[in-house]
Amino acid sequence: MSKTQSTLFALVAGFAIGAVAGILLAPDNGEKTRQKLAKKAEDLKKELDEQVEVGKAKIYEFADNVVNKLDNKEKLSA
Repeated sequence: MSKTQSTLFALVAGFAIGAVAGILLAPDNGEKTRQKLAKKAEDLKKELDEQVEVGKAKIYEFADNVVNKLDNKEKLSA
């Protein structure tokens, strides 16, 4: 995992932990707290899904670059 990915993961994890702690310590009743937790979990899932898509796109781009470089080397060798 690169330094940027590690930092991003730590940031998202910190956000999630802080949000849950804030909700659990808030003076709301149980139903409101559960609703808030469900909403935060949904938001976190969306963010994670977006980050996974970005990561997949970067992997595909890297793989395409490798294939292109190998194709170019083969053409030059031929």
